[in-house]
Amino acid sequence: MKVTSKLLWLITAAALLLLPAAAGAADVPKMISATTYTVGSTGYAISIGLCKAIEEKGGVKVKVVPAGTDIAKLMPVRAHEASFSILTGAGQFMASRGLQLFAAPNMGPQRLRLVWACNLGAVAGMMTRADSGIKTLADLKGKRVAFIPGSPACTFLHGGYLAFGGLDWKDVKKVKVSSWKAPAIPPTA
Repeated sequence: MKVTSKLLWLITAAALLLLPAAAGAADVPKMISATTYTVGSTGYAISIGLCKAIEEKGGVKVKVVPAGTDIAKLMPVRAHEASFSILTGAGQFMASRGLQLFAAPNMGPQRLRLVWACNLGAVAGMMTRADSGIKTLADLKGKRVAFIPGSPACTFLHGGYLAFGGLDWKDVKKVKVSSWKAPAIPPTA
């Protein structure tokens, strides 16, 4: 309950920070758009709560636009079609530093402003079936590992997991999937 209460307070505080300083100003839009994670994800649920708080506290309706990758989340912001995007720490780091897929001249580095950071802790990792025979990250050698084109955060994080097991992307079979929500790819030889 404490974590939920803290999260709601943080979302409300972030919503207030996103509102214009002069809430009564004539140029305050009636509606804005925000890009976020795909439907069904924790990030999407947090985004819905954040956007609801913005609407309730600031009177500005927020249209939530789900997108599968960090690139897809930032493109509408760059094109001024969305007011803000909700990204992972890894995603915003890559975009702001011009790393990975954001290293292309037309993609990075991006001028981003961190408005709110959830420090409640996130859980990330690689999972396998219990009967896969994979007990350590080193056991992934030669196995299939999901790879999401357009998601530098996932590429970076999975690369880190592989390195922890003494492996590299060239040591595994990369399997392209459209997003985290794509059907599970069971690791096999």
